[in-house]
Order: sequence, then C-alpha cells, then structure tokens
Amino acid sequence: MQTLFYYHLYFCLCSTAKVCLETPEVAFATTNITSRFYQKEATIECQVGYEFPDGDEFKTIICDVSNTGVNWTDPGYDTCQCKCIESVEWSVIE
Repeated sequence: MQTLFYYHLYFCLCSTAKVCLETPEVAFATTNITSRFYQKEATIECQVGYEFPDGDEFKTIICDVSNTGVNWTDPGYDTCQCKCIESVEWSVIE
C-alpha cells in the first residue's frame, strides 16, 4: 500500500518597507516625527517668535511615494521668519 503525502507550502510575501529618511530642513524650526514609515506624519514647528511666511506656526508633512522615490512631502517653505510684533506706543506720565 502506498501512502501519499501532501505538503502545503505557505510563503510570506514581503515587500520592501517604505521609509522616509531625512525630513526637509527648515530654518528656525524643529521637526517632530512619530514614524518614518509610509503614510505617517511629521510636524514642523517654528521656534518661539517665528512663523512660516503664511502665518502658520506648524506644518504637517507626510511620508509619501513619488516618482523620485519615498520622500517627505514638501512643507512649502524652507524657513520660519521672525514674527512681526505690533507696534506699541509709549507715553510718559509726568
């Protein structure tokens, strides 16, 4: 009597992890990264007393895939600028 053995082979198909490396450099700002993996976010925050040219203090960027590979999305600006301080009128009380 002949015994037949059946083998079930399971293969795990792995793909290369999509990971963003360096975040865009923004002057006068710090970057907080929760994860460098695909579709995760990072927040760029201007230092105290600075803002982006559009008035925002924060920009969110996303790890995304483009025709150049896996990169962070462009925050739109490469620097935070000094905030304008409203003029203050001083008066002397005599």
